[in-house]
Amino acid sequence: MIARRRAPARVSLECVADVGAVPATFRRETRMPTPTRRQAPAAKRATRSTASTASRAGARRGVAKTAKTARSRKSATTRGRTAGARRRAAANDALAMLRDDHDRVDRMFKRYEKTKEDGRKDALREEILQEVRVHAQLEEEIFYPALRAAAGEDPKGKAGELLAEAHTEHDTVKWLMAQLEGGGLDDTEVDAHVKVMAEYIRHHVKEEEGEMFKAARRAGLDVEDLGARMQARKRELAAG
Repeated sequence: MIARRRAPARVSLECVADVGAVPATFRRETRMPTPTRRQAPAAKRATRSTASTASRAGARRGVAKTAKTARSRKSATTRGRTAGARRRAAANDALAMLRDDHDRVDRMFKRYEKTKEDGRKDALREEILQEVRVHAQLEEEIFYPALRAAAGEDPKGKAGELLAEAHTEHDTVKWLMAQLEGGGLDDTEVDAHVKVMAEYIRHHVKEEEGEMFKAARRAGLDVEDLGARMQARKRELAAG
Protein backbone atom coordinates (compact mmCIF):
# COMPACT_ATOMS: atom_id res chain seq x y z
CA MET A 1 0.00 0.00 0.00
CA ILE A 2 1.46 3.29 -1.05
CA ALA A 3 1.25 6.21 1.54
CA ARG A 4 -0.05 9.53 0.27
CA ARG A 5 1.92 12.70 0.72
CA ARG A 6 0.24 15.48 2.63
CA ALA A 7 -0.04 18.77 0.91
CA PRO A 8 1.75 21.65 2.70
CA ALA A 9 -0.44 23.81 4.87
CA ARG A 10 -1.47 27.06 3.30
CA VAL A 11 -1.04 30.25 5.22
CA SER A 12 -3.67 32.85 4.77
CA LEU A 13 -2.30 36.03 3.23
CA GLU A 14 -4.71 37.99 5.32
CA CYS A 15 -3.05 36.72 8.51
CA VAL A 16 0.47 37.58 7.32
CA ALA A 17 -0.54 41.02 6.21
CA ASP A 18 -2.16 41.70 9.56
CA VAL A 19 0.65 42.99 11.79
CA GLY A 20 -1.47 42.47 14.85
CA ALA A 21 -1.39 38.72 14.12
CA VAL A 22 2.36 38.66 14.84
CA PRO A 23 3.01 37.82 18.52
CA ALA A 24 4.24 40.70 20.71
CA THR A 25 7.40 38.82 21.59
CA PHE A 26 8.48 39.04 17.97
CA ARG A 27 7.99 42.82 17.69
CA ARG A 28 11.12 44.85 18.43
CA GLU A 29 11.03 48.53 19.29
CA THR A 30 14.04 50.85 19.23
CA ARG A 31 14.05 53.34 22.12
CA MET A 32 16.63 56.09 22.96
CA PRO A 33 17.93 55.72 26.49
CA THR A 34 16.87 58.56 28.81
CA PRO A 35 19.99 60.59 29.84
CA THR A 36 20.72 60.79 33.55
CA ARG A 37 22.33 63.72 35.46
CA ARG A 38 25.69 62.01 35.20
CA GLN A 39 25.22 61.46 31.50
CA ALA A 40 24.47 65.14 30.56
CA PRO A 41 25.06 65.90 26.90
CA ALA A 42 28.56 67.15 26.05
CA ALA A 43 27.14 70.33 24.51
CA LYS A 44 25.47 71.27 27.79
CA ARG A 45 28.67 70.70 29.75
CA ALA A 46 30.61 72.80 27.20
CA THR A 47 28.06 75.64 27.52
CA ARG A 48 28.43 75.73 31.30
CA SER A 49 32.22 75.69 30.98
CA THR A 50 32.19 78.54 28.45
CA ALA A 51 29.87 80.62 30.64
CA SER A 52 32.11 80.10 33.64
CA THR A 53 35.21 81.08 31.66
CA ALA A 54 33.48 84.20 30.30
CA SER A 55 32.41 85.16 33.82
CA ARG A 56 35.97 84.88 35.13
CA ALA A 57 37.30 86.86 32.14
CA GLY A 58 34.70 89.57 32.72
CA ALA A 59 35.68 89.81 36.38
CA ARG A 60 39.35 90.17 35.43
CA ARG A 61 38.50 92.92 32.91
CA GLY A 62 36.46 94.73 35.56
CA VAL A 63 39.36 94.66 38.02
CA ALA A 64 41.79 95.85 35.34
CA LYS A 65 39.44 98.66 34.31
CA THR A 66 39.03 99.80 37.92
CA ALA A 67 42.80 99.82 38.43
CA LYS A 68 43.31 101.75 35.19
CA THR A 69 40.70 104.33 36.23
CA ALA A 70 42.40 104.77 39.60
CA ARG A 71 45.79 105.26 37.94
CA SER A 72 44.29 107.75 35.49
CA ARG A 73 42.71 109.78 38.31
CA LYS A 74 45.94 109.76 40.27
CA SER A 75 47.88 110.88 37.19
CA ALA A 76 45.38 113.68 36.49
CA THR A 77 45.64 114.84 40.11
CA THR A 78 49.43 114.86 39.91
CA ARG A 79 49.36 116.80 36.64
CA GLY A 80 46.93 119.29 38.14
CA ARG A 81 49.15 119.88 41.13
CA THR A 82 52.21 120.24 38.92
CA ALA A 83 50.43 122.71 36.62
CA GLY A 84 49.24 124.68 39.64
CA ALA A 85 52.77 124.86 41.01
CA ARG A 86 54.06 126.04 37.64
CA ARG A 87 51.39 128.74 37.43
CA ARG A 88 52.25 129.97 40.93
CA ALA A 89 55.95 130.02 40.07
CA ALA A 90 55.27 131.78 36.76
CA ALA A 91 53.23 134.45 38.56
CA ASN A 92 56.43 135.59 40.28
CA ASP A 93 58.80 134.87 37.40
CA ALA A 94 59.91 138.21 35.94
CA LEU A 95 60.65 136.73 32.52
CA ALA A 96 57.29 134.94 32.33
CA MET A 97 55.55 138.13 33.42
CA LEU A 98 57.23 140.17 30.70
CA ARG A 99 56.44 137.51 28.10
CA ASP A 100 52.76 137.57 29.09
CA ASP A 101 52.71 141.36 28.68
CA HIS A 102 54.29 141.05 25.25
CA ASP A 103 51.70 138.51 24.12
CA ARG A 104 48.79 140.58 25.41
CA VAL A 105 49.94 143.75 23.65
CA ASP A 106 50.53 141.85 20.41
CA ARG A 107 46.97 140.51 20.51
CA MET A 108 45.73 144.07 21.01
CA PHE A 109 47.62 145.26 17.94
CA LYS A 110 46.11 142.45 15.86
CA ARG A 111 42.61 143.33 17.00
CA TYR A 112 43.25 146.99 16.17
CA GLU A 113 44.33 146.07 12.64
CA LYS A 114 41.09 144.15 12.08
CA THR A 115 38.74 146.69 13.68
CA LYS A 116 36.84 149.04 11.35
CA GLU A 117 34.54 150.92 13.71
CA ASP A 118 36.12 154.25 14.77
CA GLY A 119 34.80 154.30 18.34
CA ARG A 120 36.10 150.80 19.04
CA LYS A 121 39.46 151.62 17.48
CA ASP A 122 39.84 154.70 19.68
CA ALA A 123 39.13 152.71 22.86
CA LEU A 124 41.46 149.91 21.81
CA ARG A 125 44.24 152.36 20.97
CA GLU A 126 43.98 153.86 24.46
CA GLU A 127 44.29 150.38 25.98
CA ILE A 128 47.40 149.71 23.90
CA LEU A 129 49.05 152.96 24.97
CA GLN A 130 48.33 152.27 28.65
CA GLU A 131 49.67 148.71 28.49
CA VAL A 132 52.84 149.80 26.66
CA ARG A 133 53.40 152.69 29.07
CA VAL A 134 53.17 150.52 32.21
CA HIS A 135 55.26 147.74 30.68
CA ALA A 136 58.05 150.10 29.63
CA GLN A 137 58.10 151.67 33.09
CA LEU A 138 58.45 148.29 34.79
CA GLU A 139 61.35 147.37 32.56
CA GLU A 140 63.15 150.70 32.99
CA GLU A 141 62.64 150.93 36.77
CA ILE A 142 63.23 147.31 37.80
CA PHE A 143 64.21 144.79 35.13
CA TYR A 144 66.87 146.73 33.19
CA PRO A 145 68.73 148.03 36.30
CA ALA A 146 68.78 144.50 37.80
CA LEU A 147 70.16 143.07 34.58
CA ARG A 148 72.74 145.85 34.31
CA ALA A 149 73.90 145.14 37.87
CA ALA A 150 74.32 141.48 37.03
CA ALA A 151 75.91 142.12 33.63
CA GLY A 152 79.38 141.50 35.03
CA GLU A 153 78.38 137.86 35.53
CA ASP A 154 77.51 137.45 31.85
CA PRO A 155 80.45 135.55 30.28
CA LYS A 156 79.56 136.76 26.78
CA GLY A 157 79.29 140.40 27.83
CA LYS A 158 76.20 141.18 25.72
CA ALA A 159 73.94 142.57 28.42
CA GLY A 160 75.23 146.13 28.18
CA GLU A 161 74.83 146.27 24.41
CA LEU A 162 71.33 144.79 24.57
CA LEU A 163 70.26 147.27 27.23
CA ALA A 164 71.48 150.23 25.18
CA GLU A 165 69.46 149.05 22.17
CA ALA A 166 66.39 148.46 24.33
CA HIS A 167 66.47 152.00 25.73
CA THR A 168 66.74 153.43 22.19
CA GLU A 169 63.76 151.39 21.05
CA HIS A 170 61.80 152.56 24.10
CA ASP A 171 62.56 156.17 23.23
CA THR A 172 61.27 155.67 19.68
CA VAL A 173 58.04 154.07 20.92
CA LYS A 174 57.55 156.89 23.44
CA TRP A 175 57.86 159.46 20.66
CA LEU A 176 55.20 157.65 18.61
CA MET A 177 52.94 157.49 21.65
CA ALA A 178 53.36 161.23 22.23
CA GLN A 179 52.36 161.89 18.62
CA LEU A 180 49.23 159.80 19.03
CA GLU A 181 48.28 161.46 22.31
CA GLY A 182 49.03 164.97 21.10
CA GLY A 183 46.29 164.99 18.48
CA GLY A 184 46.51 166.79 15.13
CA LEU A 185 46.65 163.53 13.16
CA ASP A 186 43.98 162.40 10.75
CA ASP A 187 42.68 158.82 10.78
CA THR A 188 45.18 157.62 8.18
CA GLU A 189 48.12 159.11 10.10
CA VAL A 190 46.88 157.64 13.37
CA ASP A 191 46.69 154.15 11.86
CA ALA A 192 50.16 154.61 10.35
CA HIS A 193 51.64 155.59 13.73
CA VAL A 194 50.02 152.57 15.42
CA LYS A 195 51.32 150.27 12.68
CA VAL A 196 54.90 151.58 13.01
CA MET A 197 54.72 151.32 16.79
CA ALA A 198 53.57 147.69 16.50
CA GLU A 199 56.52 146.90 14.22
CA TYR A 200 59.00 148.53 16.62
CA ILE A 201 57.58 146.69 19.61
CA ARG A 202 57.58 143.31 17.84
CA HIS A 203 61.24 143.78 16.91
CA HIS A 204 62.01 144.84 20.47
CA VAL A 205 60.19 141.80 21.89
CA LYS A 206 62.05 139.40 19.60
CA GLU A 207 65.43 140.63 20.80
CA GLU A 208 64.38 140.91 24.43
CA GLU A 209 62.88 137.42 24.70
CA GLY A 210 65.82 136.00 22.80
CA GLU A 211 69.23 137.41 23.71
CA MET A 212 68.27 139.53 26.73
CA PHE A 213 66.41 136.76 28.55
CA LYS A 214 69.33 134.41 27.87
CA ALA A 215 71.71 136.99 29.32
CA ALA A 216 69.51 137.28 32.41
CA ARG A 217 69.65 133.52 32.96
CA ARG A 218 73.40 133.37 32.39
CA ALA A 219 73.86 136.17 34.93
CA GLY A 220 71.90 134.18 37.52
CA LEU A 221 69.24 136.87 37.95
CA ASP A 222 66.77 136.08 40.75
CA VAL A 223 63.70 136.15 38.51
CA GLU A 224 61.25 135.24 41.28
CA ASP A 225 62.29 138.11 43.57
CA LEU A 226 62.37 140.41 40.58
CA GLY A 227 58.95 139.26 39.49
CA ALA A 228 57.44 139.89 42.92
CA ARG A 229 58.79 143.44 42.88
CA MET A 230 57.44 144.02 39.37
CA GLN A 231 54.01 142.69 40.33
CA ALA A 232 53.83 145.04 43.33
CA ARG A 233 54.89 148.00 41.19
CA LYS A 234 52.40 147.09 38.49
CA ARG A 235 49.57 147.14 41.01
CA GLU A 236 50.69 150.61 42.15
CA LEU A 237 50.69 151.92 38.59
CA ALA A 238 47.28 150.39 37.86
CA ALA A 239 45.85 152.06 40.97
CA GLY A 240 47.03 155.41 39.61
